Amino acid sequence: MDDGLVSTDLDVTSLIMEGVRRKDEWARIRSIFPSDRIVLSKTEAELDPSVANPHSLLWRAYELFDGKKSLADAALELHTTEFLVSEAAYKLHDRGLLQLSGEKARPEEKAYAEIQRKLLTEAAKALEEKKYDEALNLYRYLQKGLPDD
Repeated sequence: MDDGLVSTDLDVTSLIMEGVRRKDEWARIRSIFPSDRIVLSKTEAELDPSVANPHSLLWRAYELFDGKKSLADAALELHTTEFLVSEAAYKLHDRGLLQLSGEKARPEEKAYAEIQRKLLTEAAKALEEKKYDEALNLYRYLQKGLPDD
């Protein structure tokens, strides 16, 4: 009977074991790199060519981190998964070759900050033009968006 399905021979045990390994590895990785927005840079130490092949993901990841790129940026640029680039970065960090340099803002946070800057610019312009009510309304609108301290 041809039901349109393709039969494949797959060792389910090895698939499950790889899933468990990756879950455990993610926990270790996330203890150091809590998000894919973490930015990494090289330390003073250098990667020894005997440790990794220059064409390996480990080497290419090491070369890529410059204090500006996040794990997500590296995964995109290296055409690989976040897991594989995070795993390589974890190994490099563990060997003292990479250090955390910061964390990039979420895209929505960047967009919100840009809107705030534009509104502040408009409010300042309204003040210069002596449009006090317009400026006050813009400042009040901006104040509503601020978290309560």
